[in-house]
Amino acid sequence: MVTASSSDAICISAIAVKHPTSDVTYAFLPGEMAVECGNWDPDNDYAWSNSDAVIQFEHNGQTQNERPKCMWIDAPDKSKQAATSWNGFSVHLLDFMKDNSKWKQWQQDPYHMCGSKSRFGVYKSAQNYSKLCKPQHYHRFKLTCMLSVCPPVFESAPKAGELLPLVEYPTCFPSTTHDKNGIYEEDICKEKRIDWKEKMDLMKLFGHQDMRKQCPDGETKKRARQTRSGSNMDAIQSRFAGILVKSHDLGQSAVEVCTSKSSIGPNFYSHHEGMFCDMETRNLYHRCETSDQTDCFDT
Repeated sequence: MVTASSSDAICISAIAVKHPTSDVTYAFLPGEMAVECGNWDPDNDYAWSNSDAVIQFEHNGQTQNERPKCMWIDAPDKSKQAATSWNGFSVHLLDFMKDNSKWKQWQQDPYHMCGSKSRFGVYKSAQNYSKLCKPQHYHRFKLTCMLSVCPPVFESAPKAGELLPLVEYPTCFPSTTHDKNGIYEEDICKEKRIDWKEKMDLMKLFGHQDMRKQCPDGETKKRARQTRSGSNMDAIQSRFAGILVKSHDLGQSAVEVCTSKSSIGPNFYSHHEGMFCDMETRNLYHRCETSDQTDCFDT
């Protein structure tokens, strides 16, 4: 699991891990997943940007450089405000090879990329209980610490890139995610070692929607409040005010930046498209072809 430790949002373009006993390298591209999964399901409000980071990939035995997109994550500030919707994400790295061998197959049906939290899952408050998990407190809050960092996993190790559906199960006890039959194996409402607010937070953490119906009788319901009171992507967008980026990269598109509801970044001009995106207004402009042309972008 990768999490943001502060309210200073960070945009992550790649995670690479080399296998300790072989030459295999796993490479995960959060920004590319953010775009693909956001297009697959608009409710996946992953904030992303074009990136200048250069990543090497292997294709047909040759190495090539690419600039993958990046995905934004952050933690809520003291007032519970966050710039993005997500504090962190988890990924099943064995599905993501450096040679990108499964990407085209998954692009044909993004369900196999985006339809499983065991393969790729995002979390709104993965750092909720970090202060409780310090050594001096751990004996008192062992259950809460365990629950706050346990995404679902595949029941048995699948082959790399194996197509969904695959059997998944929760690693948490009491379970706040359902099993393969959609059944909650444990009733977290009956758990006496954590209070009502913690129960609500844990259910939010693992995506359970009917939280109040699940635990209708709380000792102090008024204490329960959202861990993230909302996201404000304008806070990140304001960093790029007045900045213009001109790109020759064939993998970066001004049209894509402008038409995506979840993109963030500077004003963007694509040389190969001949298009300019004004990120403040989300308006697209063609390149000016003559000196007397108006309503266009003068390069």
